[in-house]
Amino acid sequence: MSANNGPGYKQYPDHRITTKPAGVRVQVTFKGEVIADTTDAIQMQEAMKGSTVAPVVYYIPREDAKMERLSRTAHQTYCPFKGHASYYSLKDGPENAVWTYEKPYDEMSVIKERLAFYPDKVDSIKVGSMVITRINQFEAKKDFEEKLFEFLRSVISVVKRSPGCISCQLLRSTDNPAHLAIIEEWESIEAHQNAAKAIPPEKLNEAIAMFARPPSGTYYKA
Repeated sequence: MSANNGPGYKQYPDHRITTKPAGVRVQVTFKGEVIADTTDAIQMQEAMKGSTVAPVVYYIPREDAKMERLSRTAHQTYCPFKGHASYYSLKDGPENAVWTYEKPYDEMSVIKERLAFYPDKVDSIKVGSMVITRINQFEAKKDFEEKLFEFLRSVISVVKRSPGCISCQLLRSTDNPAHLAIIEEWESIEAHQNAAKAIPPEKLNEAIAMFARPPSGTYYKA
């Protein structure tokens, strides 16, 4: 298969473009609605020359955007480093607010079919901190399986509303109903710890009586 290299790299050898996984949560809002929310963005840094939109641009996977809020247009532009860009307008909003490279040059294959948003055509592009995953494991005492499950489910409903919480899910083992797990995603370890401190002591004491052994928990990051 023949190479599809961008001519700009030879024509403008001093122009610098770098890409890497953003490693942070990126949210795009328009009219108060989150229209894109991802932890899998590609961060592009590019020298501010010519038609460069911003020194840092985040390219978001389509599966993490509300594509039903976008409308394809006939508008196209060309970049000698990335290739031909196609555009989407925001329904009931600005025209050509989103661009995408569906067949980028080989050097920019990492952004293929991803979406980038013009900062001045949306409410905000919020870039958060590194996403932290917390995995907690519990074992219920005999005859307390259902009671502990319901207790943890009630705690999760509160945790989900805590500042910095991205997601929180309660799981039960298919092999042993006494084994439970909570998988959480947080914007920071501090946010999780603050939420844990907010749980009333009497609630914690109520849970202790249901545990077969002390619960365990570990933080992870990508």
